[in-house]
Amino acid sequence: MLINNEKGITLVELVATLAIMSMVIVLIGSVHIFGQKQFSSQTEQIKNQSNVRVAINTITKEIRSVGKTEVTVNENVLTVGTGENSINYQLVNSEIRKNGKPIITGIEGFSVKSGSDENTNEINITITSSPDQQGNTSTLTTVIYMRE
Repeated sequence: MLINNEKGITLVELVATLAIMSMVIVLIGSVHIFGQKQFSSQTEQIKNQSNVRVAINTITKEIRSVGKTEVTVNENVLTVGTGENSINYQLVNSEIRKNGKPIITGIEGFSVKSGSDENTNEINITITSSPDQQGNTSTLTTVIYMRE
């Protein structure tokens, strides 16, 4: 009498199962790594946008707190106020500085222009962030109309 013992698995079944499982693990790992890269990229992009937004809001608030005659622009140096209470904003080494002290970092461009003639009561401010890993920058522009 023949005894037929089919308990266990064959070598072919084991190799096939390992091949399928390794493909599944590689796919899951690829998706995870892609997700991590996206997270890192988006976090950096949000940080850049936030820096630009905070800079625009801070400078705009300072300008709106003074009169038209107390705001001067000289070669991308914005001076708000007069005398000892004046505040200077300028871009130095990718930092916007307020009276020489850095307030915002990660800034590539800072452009301030007053109106084209003396009768124009506007100040144009453009701030651009430093590029992220993909080379994307965030730029915000605002026009402030000064009251008489």
